[in-house]
Amino acid sequence: MYEFHEGLNNYLSSSNSKFKSLAELIRFNEENSDEVLTHFGHEIFLDSLKAIDRNKYEKSKNFVVMRARDQINNLIDTNNLDG
Repeated sequence: MYEFHEGLNNYLSSSNSKFKSLAELIRFNEENSDEVLTHFGHEIFLDSLKAIDRNKYEKSKNFVVMRARDQINNLIDTNNLDG
């Protein structure tokens, strides 16, 4: 969710959209919910607002990469695979 939040903010800030941040887009959606949220909500936007801690994101990402690498190496070793 951190990448979604950061990426969308980066996109909006440099686009020709009248919305320059995710927070502005959410505010518009909520103020105009009868028109713009009739078929679906914007929960992914709301959830991504909670994911703003870059340190936590980096630690989690590094942990996942390390675990994935360990699992792949274990499978290679266990099955005597050679690349």
